[in-house]
Amino acid sequence: MRFPLPPTGRGYRRGVPEIRRSPVTARRVRAAVVALAAAGGLAGVFALAVLTTRGQHVEQGVLDLAAYSESSPLLALVSIPALLGACAVVALVALVQRRVIGAIVGVGVIGVANVLGQALKHLLLDRPNLAVDASNSFPSGHAVAVASVLFALLLVSPALVRLVLAPVSAVLLGAVSIQLVHLGWHRPSDVLGGVLLAASLTAIGALVPHAAPPVAPGLPRRLTRRLGGALALLGGVAAIVATAGGTVRALDISHSAIVTGAFAYGLVAAAVLLAPAALLWAMPVTRPAATAGTGAGASDGSARGRASTPLGDPIAGTSISGSPSRDRALSRVA
Repeated sequence: MRFPLPPTGRGYRRGVPEIRRSPVTARRVRAAVVALAAAGGLAGVFALAVLTTRGQHVEQGVLDLAAYSESSPLLALVSIPALLGACAVVALVALVQRRVIGAIVGVGVIGVANVLGQALKHLLLDRPNLAVDASNSFPSGHAVAVASVLFALLLVSPALVRLVLAPVSAVLLGAVSIQLVHLGWHRPSDVLGGVLLAASLTAIGALVPHAAPPVAPGLPRRLTRRLGGALALLGGVAAIVATAGGTVRALDISHSAIVTGAFAYGLVAAAVLLAPAALLWAMPVTRPAATAGTGAGASDGSARGRASTPLGDPIAGTSISGSPSRDRALSRVA
């Protein structure tokens, strides 16, 4: 009695077919995770920093150390005409690659982010007077504007261009965010909320098919992973510094300028580093084309190629017992 050998080779493990996640499904899962995490972070930051007495007290300490000034050439660049020009640039980058959907999604990310940011700040969210009497400034409109433009460019740019654009985005967004806090224009939570809002909407845009150019396998994918990992590592260190400084300040252990600055600028640095890292991770990735039926394992009718072919495979045109050596092996098994 002869027993057929279980199928082996690509797609099988110990004779059982492997169930692999589709690259489309994996991409959607990653983008959805980033979108939900950023949205949850937005709600959490507002709850901790704005809706609690201790949170308002800590951020008031940051404002007390600010060098109040209404003059900033960098922040003056953020305006409605500048946003319109940025939308044109984002659309052009996508259309040059013949990605009409990408152009629509990129411009949509900028428009929705800025409209929603203003609606949240002026209409939907209210700041209770727990520690100080002040109007709501969450999220920062400047942070939303700059982050949405940079993240939309990151979304529609080719994969290799992202390797340059991601760190540049972190630097530019960091410069704007630090000035917003240093000059007393916004609290750290306002800046963090603006970055999280833009990141969440960009991740939602990455869910749209054909909106973002995919990352090719091989060297581009490895470089993207390494860059994202480096940004995430630096952002994690900044988050630890911010958490330590905020905890010391909230518990009234120390009110020194060093502790307050560690909280404020560490929080800003964590936001501008972790957001691009997360978006790089959320971008679509292509996989190598399937090589079934080709290569050394299936060439020249070798025994290895026949072993990886199921019984009566119509493509191979042969059965598993198609050679004398295989028949002898099966006889010994029987």
